[in-house]
Amino acid sequence: MQALEATAVGELAARAKSSSAQTLAVSIVYQRTGAISPVYGVATFNGVEKVCTIIVSRESVAKNGLTWANEIADGHVPPGVAIKIEGQLPPPQ
Repeated sequence: MQALEATAVGELAARAKSSSAQTLAVSIVYQRTGAISPVYGVATFNGVEKVCTIIVSRESVAKNGLTWANEIADGHVPPGVAIKIEGQLPPPQ
């Protein structure tokens, strides 16, 4: 989980340079089921699990993003990074 969170913060840092938003957020999701919409013939959102949302200020993540990603990978959530757990990881296979 820490690797996913660290990667997400790294992505937010990379995107902060081209954004004008004050706050940036990313949600980590996965497909729980392979449900296909009979109408559209594509995967539905019915089987999507939102694991967490990570929220940061654009200015702070642009300045500290890589350091933050390393700290999160090491198991420490730095001040300035909000991680809201909203679901569960998929079961081990």
